[in-house]
Amino acid sequence: LEDFPESIVGSAASEPPGNAPPPPAEIGEFDVAWLGRPLAVARRAFAAAFERSYLEGLLRATRGRINDTAMRAGIDPRSLYTKMKRHGLRKEDFR
Repeated sequence: LEDFPESIVGSAASEPPGNAPPPPAEIGEFDVAWLGRPLAVARRAFAAAFERSYLEGLLRATRGRINDTAMRAGIDPRSLYTKMKRHGLRKEDFR
């Protein structure tokens, strides 16, 4: 831990055990708490957090219009609905 910057070490110490740390806001920013998890678990949690954030951004940009959001994401509207359900997102919340 002494090799990591204080900003990273300080935030890792304040993380409650068992909770996944937030994904980095940009490449190069990394929370040491991710190192306490197996790669497969960390990858799934990180991918799920990214997917939710990405879909929220698209839904906000399209004001909750499913066809527009699905087209911009490059997926079928049914797939979008499935992903929205998985992440607890509702189109009405973005209008």
